Amino acid sequence: MFACASLAALAAALSTTFAASPSIRVWPSGVPSDRTDVVNSAQASAAGTDIPLGGQNEVTIVVSPIDPLNLAMSSLHQYRVSTDGGLSWGPAHLSVVPSGYSRSGDPTLAFDSQGRLFYGHLGTRTTGGGVDVFVTELHPATGALIAGPVRVTNSGPTSLNDKPWLAVDTFPDSPFRDRLYVAWTKFDAGQDVLVSFSADHGATWSAPVLVSTPAEGLPWPTHAATAPNGDAYVVYHSQTGFLCNPDGVSGQVVVARSTDGGVSFAQKTLAFGPGEADVTFNVQDCPDGVIPQTDFWMQGSAQAWILPDPVLAGVVSVVANDDPDNMHGSGDDGDVYMARSGDHGLTWGEPSRVDHGAGTSLQVFPTAAIDQSTGCIAVMWYDTRNGAVNPGGNYLLDVFYTISIDGGISFGPDLQLNDVPFDPDKNAPIRDPGPPATRRIGEYIAAAVGAGDFHGGWTGNNISSQQAIVDSVVMACEPPIPPAPAPDPSGTARNRFLSFLVPQAAAASGPSLTALRVRIVDLQNPQPPNAACCPPPDLSMYEADTCSAAGETDGCVRWIGPPVTILESQDSPGLGAFRGARLGCSPYYHAWSAEGLVHVTGAEVVPSSAYEIVNVGGLCMGNEDGCVFVSEPLAIVTARHGDVVAPFNPPDPSTQPDAVDVASLVNKFKNAPGAPSKTSAQLQPNVPNLNADQDALDIAACVDAFKGFAYPFSGPCPCPSQVSCDVTACTVSSQCTGPHGPGARCVRTCTSGPNAGLSCNYNMHCGRCLDAGAYPCDADADCPGSSCSLGACGAGFCRDRCERCAP
Repeated sequence: MFACASLAALAAALSTTFAASPSIRVWPSGVPSDRTDVVNSAQASAAGTDIPLGGQNEVTIVVSPIDPLNLAMSSLHQYRVSTDGGLSWGPAHLSVVPSGYSRSGDPTLAFDSQGRLFYGHLGTRTTGGGVDVFVTELHPATGALIAGPVRVTNSGPTSLNDKPWLAVDTFPDSPFRDRLYVAWTKFDAGQDVLVSFSADHGATWSAPVLVSTPAEGLPWPTHAATAPNGDAYVVYHSQTGFLCNPDGVSGQVVVARSTDGGVSFAQKTLAFGPGEADVTFNVQDCPDGVIPQTDFWMQGSAQAWILPDPVLAGVVSVVANDDPDNMHGSGDDGDVYMARSGDHGLTWGEPSRVDHGAGTSLQVFPTAAIDQSTGCIAVMWYDTRNGAVNPGGNYLLDVFYTISIDGGISFGPDLQLNDVPFDPDKNAPIRDPGPPATRRIGEYIAAAVGAGDFHGGWTGNNISSQQAIVDSVVMACEPPIPPAPAPDPSGTARNRFLSFLVPQAAAASGPSLTALRVRIVDLQNPQPPNAACCPPPDLSMYEADTCSAAGETDGCVRWIGPPVTILESQDSPGLGAFRGARLGCSPYYHAWSAEGLVHVTGAEVVPSSAYEIVNVGGLCMGNEDGCVFVSEPLAIVTARHGDVVAPFNPPDPSTQPDAVDVASLVNKFKNAPGAPSKTSAQLQPNVPNLNADQDALDIAACVDAFKGFAYPFSGPCPCPSQVSCDVTACTVSSQCTGPHGPGARCVRTCTSGPNAGLSCNYNMHCGRCLDAGAYPCDADADCPGSSCSLGACGAGFCRDRCERCAP
């Protein structure tokens, strides 16, 4: 809000823009400068009690990212700091302007990632009346001036730089960490939203970047914020239509995004379309758009607040005020809304209402903040739902707030923060003399969150003036962590699938949408351990080659797909069916707690391995990487090869496969009555189908295990393997060309897994012998790194890397 300029002069400065509508009267704010600020030293000492702090109106509050007890607040021309979470506040300091300037308000505050405190404000030239933006660095514990004021703008004698907003990139992994941004509107021949940044803690500032366009009408006010990836966002209200007060159908919210540290803002979208963020400015002597029983100016209520989510990558929310029926002065004149984007502000969902005010009660001047640790959102506003009025019949204002613990998808109940209602008429300066006069209560109120506490600031009254009031409450903000899967109550370890139960979040709530993520944490690790000759193969490359879903950075993660009904045994109907789910390459969100026992199948579920299953909340949908709304992991270890009847090995490492195991598998192969189910007896890692009958290879594997081979297979590989010669597919050697030229051999090649690049035998399993047309190998030269001296293997078998005949 700038000063030392009459309303007539300000209107004249804007006359070229609104020449087509001479009755329009919109302007930046203005109050007399260098007024005497009332400093109230009598403070309450308990959180949850309103604390009067003097300073008149336009309150801002910020929380240090390195110390949630370190707060700073400002109002109009003064500021204070607190080191005990807002229980008490230090003395008031007046903003500092250089010689040739007077104080003009519009305070804005921000901490950087190191806890440095910065203060932005306006100053008016004592000669000519131009208004500039200044930034100073303050001591975070005392409020003492450290550096500045540094002038960000150069107004000249007539330019009016108004309503700056300061933002600092506080994220440790951002490429622009601790960069400062200031956004504001410059009124001159026209009006423009400009942005400048500082990469040296406010010592110098970049040339301003123009963000708005003339077609956007009145682009005011602005707000700015940063995201963990270094993106900088500037949001501003745009009004193109007026009927003296706004027309009800043209107010919109523009969001501009910078990905290069404020050098440019190439992406611009509308979070709120025309008419979705349109409130009256409530200028009293306009013949239209005046709210009954209110005399206060509301142009500042058009300010939108942008909240990049610190937890959910790419999620951005914008809070704005709107008259839902677009009939200013009748019906419901103001509600609070939020629009959300999941793709860095490129597209936006439909705005949804935040407050729960009944009937035609008024909810105006919204403000919002997001917790940089948890992503919890607090939204606060003035409210008339209690219906109290002053002696003149005008509404008293209360302060309400609501909390979202799921990134703005839903909000809790509306809660009242203030202890004493605010009389907007008492001791209020005159904004527009009218008649009737339009009174001033400031252009914004304050919300800040940190470490689970919500801090609010608004305008109140004392004996002679308006003053700032602050209060703090515990938000009770717990992120919605889904419950962890529970192990199969039967306690039976399987070797070909994972079995567990997904419990409901609470007894009173129904199943919620989640996804299940399976991570291999230990590959083929039987007890006792593998022999020194035969380390477990690494399957991560195999997985990465076959699945390229977003979020699979290490190749060892699989998402569970939709549930299916799988028959556990076709020849033993009494065993029935179970609900299963295949491993897939993309997440599938589902009410998994409604499924009961879940069995996960897939080629990656192999014997003698350890797995982690995590329940991922629906809030992570589309933002799975790094999302914190996930359960504790459930650990499951599959049984080792050769274990076909209980007790499995593991969990009992002392139990080795014995004759009972072998006999059980043979009986299963013979389809004898009482044989174990297929889900227990399945052994081969390359056969994901649980319904496949056991065959001679399974029996051979069990015998190998009985003989002490800890892991009888060379490890899964793509089946069938690709046939290639260099990069050219081939079926016969005569087709081989390329750098190896004629005479190269056409071989079946393992494309991934532990033997990637080596040949595969006729049974599609990867071995060490090259297929030179003489299979099995008949000379050591045909087996690099191996030996043929042990003799040829039988049909369907080949020497593996441990020089054993393996299928």
